[in-house]
Formats: sequence, structure tokens, C-alpha cells
Amino acid sequence: MGRKKKIIDEQKNKKYMELVSTCYRECFSLKAAAVLVAERTGRPIAYQKVRKILITLGEYACERSVQVAELDRQGMTVDEIAADLQISRVAVSSYLPYKKGMYNRPVRTMNAKRVERCRKKKSILSKEC
Repeated sequence: MGRKKKIIDEQKNKKYMELVSTCYRECFSLKAAAVLVAERTGRPIAYQKVRKILITLGEYACERSVQVAELDRQGMTVDEIAADLQISRVAVSSYLPYKKGMYNRPVRTMNAKRVERCRKKKSILSKEC
């Protein structure tokens, strides 16, 4: 991806996150905000994604998100947090903010591992053709 495209994508992401924030502040409901965002963009969004965006922006907190954030600040991994709180890795990830540079982390996420496997398969298939 070129630098210019990356900058444009980052600007689009920022505007989208601002829209989610605005919709949430209009109704203070994750599900209602998801409906508003979908109406305004023409594309559906899950309320869980609304929550994750708001957590990333620092505009949403609930008991679980505060617990997960505190353990994350203490340096615990997603697996450790999941075990400590007795919830799934997916649940832990849903309460963590979006982070840049996740591919550079020592412990890769499940999604990063899936992406890597998919890219390897595509690479092998393209060499065979």
C-alpha cells in the first residue's frame, strides 16, 4: 500500500470513528448508535464494533472494559486476562482498544495468525498457477 493511500485510509477511519462517536452521543445506546451509523453510511455495523471504537476513543467504559483495561495496563497478555477473568480471548479483545502495530507485538493475535496462514496459502496457489 502506498503512503498516500495509507494516509487517505487513516483519514477515512478517523472520520468513521468520529461518526460513530457522534451517533453514540445522540442516543447513548450502542445498538441505537449502530443503527444510526448504518442509516448514515448505508453499511451495517455491529454494536460490538461501535463499543470497540468508543473504547478506543476513550468515550465508553463499563465494569468489564475497566477490568480488562487495568489488566492490559499491568502488561498481561490476552490469554492471561481471559484466564484471570474467566472469559474468552474474543471477549477480552472486544474490550481492548484498537492498537496500531499489532503485527509487531511479541505475542500475535489469533487474527494475525489467521491472516498469515491465508497469505501463505495464496502465495502457494499463485506460484502453482
